[in-house]
Amino acid sequence: GSSFVARFTLNGFDERAYFSTAGIWLYTDIDIPTAKTDKIPEKAMGHFTSNFPSHRILNAGYRDAPSGSYYYLEINRGGDRRTLRYDDYGNYLSN
Repeated sequence: GSSFVARFTLNGFDERAYFSTAGIWLYTDIDIPTAKTDKIPEKAMGHFTSNFPSHRILNAGYRDAPSGSYYYLEINRGGDRRTLRYDDYGNYLSN
């Protein structure tokens, strides 16, 4: 379906809020620059470095949605591209 996107910067982070054509908020994505991974829970970063030591982070962010919110790391190693998801406490959710 179609949606509208509002792009803005809040507290130094680039954000995108998505809305349905009826104006209902769907979710917001917050970009976390890879140079600021200290903004991601330490437990999440520990999981990443322990389980994917040879992967690199392509993108990092936080998704806030009515159905739940999570941090994500988009990682890659020679074509093995994955998205890892973590709750607000850094507990691993899925990839």
